[in-house]
Amino acid sequence: MDDKIIGQFYIDDKIDSYQDYIDDKLLGKISEVSKKIPKLHILFTNLLIDWRAAAYNASLPSYVLKLSKSFLEGYLNNENSTLEFPTEKVWEDYLEVHPFQLSIWGSQRLSYLTIYTSYENFITQLMRIALEKPDYKMPKSDDFKNEFRNVFNQELLDKCWNDRNIKIARYARHSLSHVSGEETEELKTLDIILL
Repeated sequence: MDDKIIGQFYIDDKIDSYQDYIDDKLLGKISEVSKKIPKLHILFTNLLIDWRAAAYNASLPSYVLKLSKSFLEGYLNNENSTLEFPTEKVWEDYLEVHPFQLSIWGSQRLSYLTIYTSYENFITQLMRIALEKPDYKMPKSDDFKNEFRNVFNQELLDKCWNDRNIKIARYARHSLSHVSGEETEELKTLDIILL
């Protein structure tokens, strides 16, 4: 039986790439502002919790090493030792372990998907409130854009749906969910560099 490549994945080998990427001060500001509009506060709270959880999940690979380092250094300090935890060496060793590689790859994919789907859910919930339709489901893209524009306006549609960064996130989500992360025609139109 011939060995066949059935899939490939890329992981960044730099530990600093797996740091927390959510600004807690920004989350706090969003939460404070949203408290002024009680109907929206729960929507923002749910969105922020989802984003915070996704960011923690994405930073877990480096967090595991930080915890190991803290534990060992705390133990050694009690023993009056001057030995230092070899973070980079341990990281390099972990990167050789296949389950660790796949857990990094999987956690990054899941975190990214969570960031976008949480946002899309937020927009859907916003439309439910605005339309007073508790069972509202987001229709196909063009229909949704028309509905959103009619409820709000073109400027808000451009900021909340047509923005380049939101399109990148949406198209990347489609790629991850439907074609195993391969570059799609939608992504090609945005002229971005994919790893």
